[in-house]
Amino acid sequence: MGKIDVNEFSTYVAVQHGIAKEAAQRLDSGRIKGKSVKARLLRD
Repeated sequence: MGKIDVNEFSTYVAVQHGIAKEAAQRLDSGRIKGKSVKARLLRD
């Protein structure tokens, strides 16, 4: 995990390029504090 930028309606998290796709998939299919979240890559 790298820099985390929290905004009113979104949050951006910097992760290593090699794990970015897996991290996005896990976040997209999981829950954080009981709530489902949407995750996507900003660039591929």
